[in-house]
Amino acid sequence: MDDAIQDILRNAALYTVPFLFSISVHEMAHAWMAGKKGDLTGRMLGRMTLNPIAHIDPLGSIVFPLLCLLFGGSLFGWAKPVPVNAANLKSPRRDMALVALAGPLSNLFLACVFLLLLALGAVSGLLTNEKAGFWPVGAMLARGILLNLFLGFFNLLPISPLDGARVSVGLLPPPLSNVARAIAPYGAPFLIMLWISGLTGFLVYPVMGFLNGLLSLVGALFSMNLHSVFHALMNV
Repeated sequence: MDDAIQDILRNAALYTVPFLFSISVHEMAHAWMAGKKGDLTGRMLGRMTLNPIAHIDPLGSIVFPLLCLLFGGSLFGWAKPVPVNAANLKSPRRDMALVALAGPLSNLFLACVFLLLLALGAVSGLLTNEKAGFWPVGAMLARGILLNLFLGFFNLLPISPLDGARVSVGLLPPPLSNVARAIAPYGAPFLIMLWISGLTGFLVYPVMGFLNGLLSLVGALFSMNLHSVFHALMNV
């Protein structure tokens, strides 16, 4: 089999589990926060779960990410949005912002959890010793860290239909939030244009800066060079 095809298949296999788990955590966080604020729609529709089948959008969760890996672009995808009935919320404007914020924050938290697991695995030697047979777990953890940082930062952008748009509507004063609502229908085409043009790559710099800071901090806690471990596993 051609080396390029092998690389694509290996990357697809190593990204699939962390990607599906990460979008499931993201959507479950929306449903959980909505329930805390009074709306149980997500729970009743079975979205308060880590089962990826409940959250998968065939196009956004399977076809689009595979095309990204196939053509070497930035990994891009989405899950089915969790329905939220604002009429059930105690303070609709504020609570919708909190429900939206829960998704990206859950991804940033998950990135930190994956990083701690990576560090523990490296210290124990399980993830760095090929004979132990756990290198695929380490490779998936490394990709999960990167995925969740991108999911967290990207979804905080104030562009509809991203979560950041709903956060901004909830935080902005009424005149500006009305403007944000008015331009919301144009958000999706704008995002697609950004992705096609490659301009979404501007997120690489803040994400990698944040990642390097986390690697340095956790590496110092465990007295190890976590940068080298992370990059070695990313290159598996």
